[in-house]
Amino acid sequence: MQAPDTSPDRAFSRLQTALAALDQAMIELDEVQKKFDSVSSRIDTLLVNTAKSPSANLGANLRSLNARSEVLRKALDRARRNFASARKGYHQASQAYSSKHGQHADALGAARMDIADAERCKGAMSRSLLALFDTLSQGARDKGPGHGGPALDPARFLDLLIVLERTLSLDPDYDDPALRHRPVDFLEIGCGNGQNLALLNICDVLATDRITGIDTDAPLIASAKTAFGLEGQLAVADPMAHDYSGHDVIFCFRPFQNPEQMRQLETRLVASMRQSAYLIAVQPDDLSRFPELECVSGIHGIWKKTGGRNIPD
Repeated sequence: MQAPDTSPDRAFSRLQTALAALDQAMIELDEVQKKFDSVSSRIDTLLVNTAKSPSANLGANLRSLNARSEVLRKALDRARRNFASARKGYHQASQAYSSKHGQHADALGAARMDIADAERCKGAMSRSLLALFDTLSQGARDKGPGHGGPALDPARFLDLLIVLERTLSLDPDYDDPALRHRPVDFLEIGCGNGQNLALLNICDVLATDRITGIDTDAPLIASAKTAFGLEGQLAVADPMAHDYSGHDVIFCFRPFQNPEQMRQLETRLVASMRQSAYLIAVQPDDLSRFPELECVSGIHGIWKKTGGRNIPD
């Protein structure tokens, strides 16, 4: 069933048209009225002159003006009818616009309530997922190498994937004849308890051909493999020594709290990642210092390597 048209745009366009018609009718009425008044004034003057000094010439002029007056009177009647019709049309268009505007305001109010409800639902689902991940990973919090902060909100991670998927679908470097974008090789640095990769595996948002996570915490990696069935996707590895040239998308949620370590990691990462690869960096140190990176979305922390060249080990 098609939703009713609550947009006031069309009604406003009709209101503008009706107003223009009313303005034109007023102009025409004013012009005809002035002409009629001018002829009436001349007739009055002739009548006074004829009464004082009748003549054939004055009589002829009077008959001509009377004929002209009759023509203008009929034109004045038409102009008044047109004005009345235009005023009625404007009144109707004004009422229609007011009604549509009210409907639109109601629809916007309902949409805001729906968005608020969706945000509450989104928050509740995120909290539930975090609790579930925490339980499945036997209480191990999401910690990467040196990561002392909380786990990334699952809803935010999914938001980032959705924005990335839309970006890839518009990027010629990732064209695919059958899919919105070609499947990508996805890596997470500091994958911790594996919750992000578990979400990526099941959410069906991003087309992937390989999903990998690295972390320096061996017990956490072992727990994640068991809890989320990520055997074969996780590895204990040093992010400072990893070769990033084989990945299309690299996700990094500030695995080091130390600024100097983050700068070193970002330098290593940008130097070795392949041309056209994407980097999703949550709370980075400073990626703007790399001219070979193009900021695709500053709000979402999505960058693409568009310049420079890979530096081999």
